[in-house]
Amino acid sequence: MADNAISRSEATDLKRVKKYLNDNIGKQFTINDDGSVIDYTEYDRNEYLYSKYSRRIGKEAPGILRTKNRIVSDFGDVVSVARNPSYQENYNNKVHQGDPDIGQKGFTHYDVTFGIPVKDNKGKITD
Repeated sequence: MADNAISRSEATDLKRVKKYLNDNIGKQFTINDDGSVIDYTEYDRNEYLYSKYSRRIGKEAPGILRTKNRIVSDFGDVVSVARNPSYQENYNNKVHQGDPDIGQKGFTHYDVTFGIPVKDNKGKITD
């Protein structure tokens, strides 16, 4: 996914974020730590856009949602630095209806750490 593809103003435009996510379905990303390859699918897009967490922060903390939406364009970088995998059983029957193989047995979660540069109105990174 391209660097800085979603600007701060575009991060509030859900249509723009959806288009960007749709345009990147089918891409693969590698986790540097263990060499695992992550396929970006329609399921991932839907989880990103429509999860309970996304819906909640959209209502309760729109600034966090805007930041989350800006990270979309750096998804490959975020995935590449993932570490500390932990497996979790599918305790809540969380299976995507469109693809029953996804999450059937469980999910692997990773820790990630990243930063987002703050830019002024002219697009320059501030201190």
